[in-house]
Amino acid sequence: MSLPNWPGSNPIFSGNGKIAGMIVRRQELLRGTLEIETWRLRDGLYKIAARVRNQSFMEPGDLENSETVLKHTFVSAHIILQAEHGEFVSLLETPAEFKEAAGGCRNIGVWPVLVGDEAKGERATMLASPIILYDYPKVAPESAGDFGDGTEIDEMLTLRVMTMTEAEKREMHADDFARKILGYRRPDISGAGPAGRPGPGFGPRAAIRAPILLSGG
Repeated sequence: MSLPNWPGSNPIFSGNGKIAGMIVRRQELLRGTLEIETWRLRDGLYKIAARVRNQSFMEPGDLENSETVLKHTFVSAHIILQAEHGEFVSLLETPAEFKEAAGGCRNIGVWPVLVGDEAKGERATMLASPIILYDYPKVAPESAGDFGDGTEIDEMLTLRVMTMTEAEKREMHADDFARKILGYRRPDISGAGPAGRPGPGFGPRAAIRAPILLSGG
């Protein structure tokens, strides 16, 4: 896979429709591969390993600059796998018959969970995410919404508001958008582990790996 270098910007609008600021994004050229390996463990049970390798070129001297490194990484890469004639096995609430096989799965940089309609018991889709989640994650209905990314950025925003003085809060009330932030409460993630906590190995990596189990035909 190849993603071109991409400088871009998005305006931030206040409540009255005026531009209050600008988000500037920049991405350097990214090159990588997605590798899939499968093993037949027994009749009707397979182990699948998905590995994303970052093969982007960097000058040796750039490796000492964390900001430059981040522009060349798949830092927030997710892996989504779907099955047509089978179903994935939960690695968090593994049925007894699959526990031994699940014990041989080692995930690097991502956290595989089932996604879909939990009430229907859907198991055809697996999401490998760089943050810790439980199976069938969803935003809790009592959440006020996402002002950042629903995880670390939202948590920092909440903590920043909590440290503001009364004078600073009164000043924020003058702007509609700022007033919404002032009354903002960070979303809860229903079925999540510690909110906003990164999964094992979260961060820039040369590779991420997600071995999972698939049962069926």
